[in-house]
Amino acid sequence: MRVREVLSSSLYFVNGASVDKKALTTILRKIPYGLFIVATASRERSAAIIANWITQVSFKPPLIAIALENDSNILHLLEESRSFSINTLPSGSVAQAKRYLKSLRGDENKVSLNDFTLTDRGIPYLTGAADVLMCSVVSRLRTGDHLLCVGEIIEWHSRSSDAILTLRESGLRYER
Repeated sequence: MRVREVLSSSLYFVNGASVDKKALTTILRKIPYGLFIVATASRERSAAIIANWITQVSFKPPLIAIALENDSNILHLLEESRSFSINTLPSGSVAQAKRYLKSLRGDENKVSLNDFTLTDRGIPYLTGAADVLMCSVVSRLRTGDHLLCVGEIIEWHSRSSDAILTLRESGLRYER
């Protein structure tokens, strides 16, 4: 099935028939997402953002995919470092998650490493995260307005078996 958007319209056309864009948005918002802090560092610079389009894509090797906006400043550092961390927050940590929203922070490259610890490989991870996955980039694919980045999980830490913060719980919505 192919979907294309008509500019200045609230309609999509699917196989030639018009579809209400609001209805599609409503359906897509029903997909459950966690909220994660993605961090990377290269040389003297570091970056961290809040992300929700993250999923496991393989058992052997253990791979995870993240979708990052094509115009995100974190992509430059990710290209240099070829590594990143994915950090979960415990349920109820909405205020902590909001610290990493681009619109609230301004320049996402101005992340202080005070809240982060660097691994021996130079990957920053959130010190207070419930769970951490450290990943090495194995592939990238442009997918519309996002870059799909696949990382092999090379190290992990789990500090809590409690539920993690989700997009629905936070009351936030991912929109462009």
